[in-house]
Order: sequence, then C-alpha cells, then structure tokens
Amino acid sequence: MKGTRHNEFSPQADEQLISLLRMCEEGSPYEVPVKHLSSDGREVVILSDLHMSEGLTASGTVEGTEDFFAEKSFRRLLHHLDAARQSSQILVLKGDVSDFLRVVSIPDADEEFIEWEQMLQTVGI
Repeated sequence: MKGTRHNEFSPQADEQLISLLRMCEEGSPYEVPVKHLSSDGREVVILSDLHMSEGLTASGTVEGTEDFFAEKSFRRLLHHLDAARQSSQILVLKGDVSDFLRVVSIPDADEEFIEWEQMLQTVGI
C-alpha cells in the first residue's frame, strides 16, 4: 500500500483531520488529558507498532524472539527522511515502538554495560 504525501493542507482538510482524531478520542477508556499541538505547517511523519527488539546479530541473523524484520528498510526510511528534509519535520513514534519483552540478551559484564551505554549515547539516550 502506497501512502499519499500531502505538501499543502487546506483549512478544510485540517478541520476534517481534527474532527476524525477527536472522534477516535471519544469514549477512550484512558484517563489521559488531550494535548493539542500544532505542526506549524511542518511535515508530520507518524510511525506506529514497530515492535522493535534486539534486531540483527553481529552475524546478520535474528534471534527466535525477534518480531521486527524491516531493520534495513527502517534505516533507509530514516535516512530518506533526513536527506529529504527541507524544513524541520516532526517524527512521531507511537505505540509499541519497542518490544522489550522480546529482548532476551542483556549485558553480563561491566564491559558490555559500557558498550550498551556508549551505543545509547550515540542516539541521545
């Protein structure tokens, strides 16, 4: 399925989208207050339900618990979004981005903890 890229939004389209999103919020069992944000005309990219866990091993294989098999495609998408960016974009990672229950490898030794810490720092975590 190929998505449609909208470069310009009309006020009518914006109102239709807002109306649709509000309908989705009605009757929600969650007691979370709605927070209204504006994109200020910036492109909004929403990705959901990726269920990423450990990813590829050093040998290029995946563990039996892995459920995300689009690592290379996801990396290409992020590089594309970064390269195509002419103005600031908003990237929204929503709902089940990480699937920590499927992560079975954890650091054992101090060196492994340091390696994980350094890796996470490279992405700002």
